[in-house]
Amino acid sequence: MPANETQVVRVLLIEDDDNDRLIAARHLAGSAADGTVFALEYARSLGDGLERLARGNLDVVLLDLSLPGADRGDVVSRVAARAPRVPVIVLSGHEEADAILSAVRQGARDFLVKSRTERSSLREAILRQVAWRRALEASKR
Repeated sequence: MPANETQVVRVLLIEDDDNDRLIAARHLAGSAADGTVFALEYARSLGDGLERLARGNLDVVLLDLSLPGADRGDVVSRVAARAPRVPVIVLSGHEEADAILSAVRQGARDFLVKSRTERSSLREAILRQVAWRRALEASKR
């Protein structure tokens, strides 16, 4: 990307808690040090998130595991199945080892604990996944 070109990273946050959505929005507001801008979209339920994923044009999904009406045990696999080329980063209020292992086994590329997630760590996690996806796509050409 040329130095004067702004990179826009399209992020879908699937989260039902308004406070957690506001925190994520604050963390991603403004541009990153390299000029990257985060375009954040929201879905309040797993169903709405899956519907948005089906339309495509996303770079990363931020996913809460505890969504109303969704089985925490298969949330990640349902998202990953809908958009297998879009990296999923779990944002959870829980940090039990079983939840982390289950999320990774289902296809999560990263797992962040909400209470420990700072602005910089969220941005870095997203940028790592965007770089991973682009490298993977380049290797398949």
